[in-house]
Amino acid sequence: MLFSRLLSPLIIPLVIVFSALWLRATIAQLPETYLLLIGYLPHVLLVVSGFLCLQFNQLRSLLITITLSISCLIIQLYLQNSLQENTTLIVFILLTTMLPVLLLLISWFPERGVLSVYGLLYFAIICLPLALAIYLYQNPSLLTTAVLYFPIREWEFSVLSPLAVIIFLFSMIHQLGRLWLYQQPIDAALSVILLSLLINFVLFDQTLISIVIFSALQLIIIWAVLKQSHDMAYRDELTGLPGRRALNEALKSPGRKYVLAMMDIDHFKNFNDKYGHDIGDDVLKIVASKMAQISGGGRAYRYGGEEFTVLFKGKELESCIPHLEAVRAEIASYLISIRENKTRPKSGKEGKQQRGKQSKPKSISVTISIGVAKRTANLLTPEQVLKAADNALYKAKNAGRNCLIAAK
Repeated sequence: MLFSRLLSPLIIPLVIVFSALWLRATIAQLPETYLLLIGYLPHVLLVVSGFLCLQFNQLRSLLITITLSISCLIIQLYLQNSLQENTTLIVFILLTTMLPVLLLLISWFPERGVLSVYGLLYFAIICLPLALAIYLYQNPSLLTTAVLYFPIREWEFSVLSPLAVIIFLFSMIHQLGRLWLYQQPIDAALSVILLSLLINFVLFDQTLISIVIFSALQLIIIWAVLKQSHDMAYRDELTGLPGRRALNEALKSPGRKYVLAMMDIDHFKNFNDKYGHDIGDDVLKIVASKMAQISGGGRAYRYGGEEFTVLFKGKELESCIPHLEAVRAEIASYLISIRENKTRPKSGKEGKQQRGKQSKPKSISVTISIGVAKRTANLLTPEQVLKAADNALYKAKNAGRNCLIAAK
């Protein structure tokens, strides 16, 4: 569970970064002419990632892309001299302390689209730290205290200040927390970006380290934009399960042996009419979360409405039934707390009077019916197997619901 929820989304970004670090020694051996061209690589990738962000209307990714490109440009223009020089030192301190803070700020922006009032507002917000950095750079006397109390350290492994290390570590922990909660590709990308930037500044004196790292970071943004767009197309937004399109793709090559199960929430329309669509959506999320944890090698999809599908590849019908029954029983035993709208206070004063006098929320449970079928000599295509499972589902409904029936 820990691997699939937290570590799995990080695999591709980490592979990109560590592959770039592994290639750094090879790149450093190229002729000088090629090295000059490689210096432009982060900015070339900026154009690609920026185009994709605009194409798919992803504002946060665009803001991160621009921020990283500006940071790379600052390194190339102002941080090529020794850190013993006062001006270079000030730029280094500003960059290593403000960059993770700025990325942290961007992570909290809601995704409202690039060409919108909110987009312009967010652009203005991220310009404020940049304006502050420019002001401090032009007035270095204001940084005297920071230089005294948070200087760079001549450690064997790093020249970073303790303050910068703390900010980077806090930012990474924060992003991993967001990744755990929201499971968004941009949060996975930003977690690895912060780690990569920390590595970059720890190894800041290494040849080509910034060019290699910042090029890899732009590739990570490209991956995040494409992954986010893929998830929007193939994953159901409400439940988080793969959607109908993803199921159709999976059924193009299910193998020679597979089992399909159709599931439906019993009396869901009546439930929706009685408690409202908001509570109905909560029920769909709870049921989907249980189905997502199905064992036995099954994968759950939202088929549409209150219907779900589970695909078992390479399995026999008899071995799948216990896993489906386990999900059915778990959903039936799960109690859902319902607070009806009519019991809610109409004003703050009424709510204050009722506070402490409210009865416990009403708890209810829902059940599901299941129809299941396998590929046979008579059911050769996925469409035929799915239809057989759907017919078995209707038989389960007619048999009293909250049960499983397998196609003959």
